[in-house]
Amino acid sequence: MGLFFSPPTDGDTPFEYGQVPSIPDLAQLKAEGEKAAGWWDDLVNKFRHSVWDYFTWAVTWLAGNFDEVFALIVELLTAMQGLNQPGYFRLMGDILGDLLGIEFNSDAIIASFRKGGSLAAMTTVGGDLLDTLSSELKSGLTSGVIEPTLAPAKTFLGFLISFAVRQGNVAFFSELLPEEIDVIKGFREYGELLARNLGLGRLARRALQPLIQTIVADPMQWSINAQFRPKLLSEAQYVKALNRGDLTRAKVDRWLSWLGYSDEMIEILIQDSARPWAANELLELARLKQMDDGTAISLLQLQGIDQGTATQSWTAAKGQAVSGLVHRYLEDTLSQFRGGFISWEDVRTAIDEAAILQEEKLGYYSILGDRGDKFWRHLSEGEIERAYLGGIIDMTTAQTYWQRLGYAPDSIQTLTFLLLEKQAAGQRARGGHVAHKHLSEAQLEKAYQGGILDLAQLQAGWTNLGYSPNDQLVLTALVTAKTPAPGATTLPGLTTP
Repeated sequence: MGLFFSPPTDGDTPFEYGQVPSIPDLAQLKAEGEKAAGWWDDLVNKFRHSVWDYFTWAVTWLAGNFDEVFALIVELLTAMQGLNQPGYFRLMGDILGDLLGIEFNSDAIIASFRKGGSLAAMTTVGGDLLDTLSSELKSGLTSGVIEPTLAPAKTFLGFLISFAVRQGNVAFFSELLPEEIDVIKGFREYGELLARNLGLGRLARRALQPLIQTIVADPMQWSINAQFRPKLLSEAQYVKALNRGDLTRAKVDRWLSWLGYSDEMIEILIQDSARPWAANELLELARLKQMDDGTAISLLQLQGIDQGTATQSWTAAKGQAVSGLVHRYLEDTLSQFRGGFISWEDVRTAIDEAAILQEEKLGYYSILGDRGDKFWRHLSEGEIERAYLGGIIDMTTAQTYWQRLGYAPDSIQTLTFLLLEKQAAGQRARGGHVAHKHLSEAQLEKAYQGGILDLAQLQAGWTNLGYSPNDQLVLTALVTAKTPAPGATTLPGLTTP
């Protein structure tokens, strides 16, 4: 009979009633079946997605339409303000004049607007404010020179007080009016916004800061300093005091720890604050045999450079010390070459081996010239005069020589007159005013080589030509170095080159 009764039995079989099922168990089985079938999860999932899609659509719709609605509201507010109407600028001038106590010419503002638009009108408003404040704050000051005075500060503080009072009056009067007819309540916001945008509060603090700082803050700070003595020395001052023996290491470590230095950093600070050795000082110690290269390099490393850099620095310092001597040696070498004591190859070798830059070597080569072993000495001016007075050269040759030495034509003419006067004086001294001629050097040498003159006669000829005894020794050595004439002797102390 269905769910609650078992079917009838046949014969003698006793009838047995079936167990009645539990209703909660059936509900639980039903729920578990539905859960196993996934019906509930599918329902919740679909509901959640439908709600999220609806919410997303609603937000997107509100955002798009809100922009349009807000744009309409802004346009409405702009139209209500009448920003591009003369009345707006007249209202601005009246409100600013009432709050700031400065007269703003509304007609000038409107004229500027009609001529150049809103930007020109705003320029006029800002110019009125700036001009008024500038003229008021310059009271008591002379043009071009700013003298100590309190007048501008008093004027500015009076302007701030007047603005505050005017803003307070607006707020007070708006409170007296009934709320139903209170039409000036919004003016209070004008004053607050104006003060905030102009930064009047900050300007007031800056204006009063010197007064408070000088009269209140500084004396108070001095009193606290005198009572508690909080000042510390600088790091370098502590290290110097330690090196002088004014402070112990324990005190220095303690005070530097107050500055935040660890023990390791204190050691580094002491080493870094020590006065480094200068290279010239180390050079002087080396000259006094109190410094060697290794010690000097290690002392230079205390400046915070590596060993390679310290080695190069010490080498450069020593090179700089002897640089002057090197150049002096090269100048002496050039002088010896010009004097004929050394050859072209010798001076070139000296320049190449010198510890100087290649550019400096090129400079010495330029001074040396490119004439090589044909670089002969020139006669001196005295030798030219003696040659002329001895009849060896004429006046034209002497004048050409003076021109080569760089004398101007007027100077050459003066030298000519002096030489002629010296010649005339010599002739008058000899008597007879007759210029005696002498054999030339070449003729004397030829006569000596031919055996016509002996060495004594040859030297007498050189004496007549004006050669000094030392020059005669050189000339004798040169003559005797050639094929000696019969009876010729070699002077002692001279060797054949």
